[in-house]
Amino acid sequence: MTSRRANTSRHAILGVLGFCPMSGYDVKKLIERSIAHFWNESYGQIYPILNRLAAEGFAERRREKQRGKPDRHVYSLTDRGRAELRRWLAVPARHEPVRSELLLKLFLGVAGPVADSVAQIEH
Repeated sequence: MTSRRANTSRHAILGVLGFCPMSGYDVKKLIERSIAHFWNESYGQIYPILNRLAAEGFAERRREKQRGKPDRHVYSLTDRGRAELRRWLAVPARHEPVRSELLLKLFLGVAGPVADSVAQIEH
């Protein structure tokens, strides 16, 4: 992950936490239900970022006991986190290319029949 992507991932998670307090699992599920078609994060990105946000004072972490399961860590934005999110939202967005399997298949389509590329477009 590049530093630009890491920085944007950090702010994406900060922004998602702005909706309500949630665990890393909750963050991942909310992303999957809402912004995953244009922005996605893995658990391997989410948990370290949540820990860093808490260490830097942008989020607070509290432990919730669960019956028959490990404790759950729930994160919520601090006033400092909300201010950082507002600051980042005001910065002009960088253009980041979107991955497209269709465009990839059309680009590599020379290796297969033209009809397959046409079918991809029609689909």
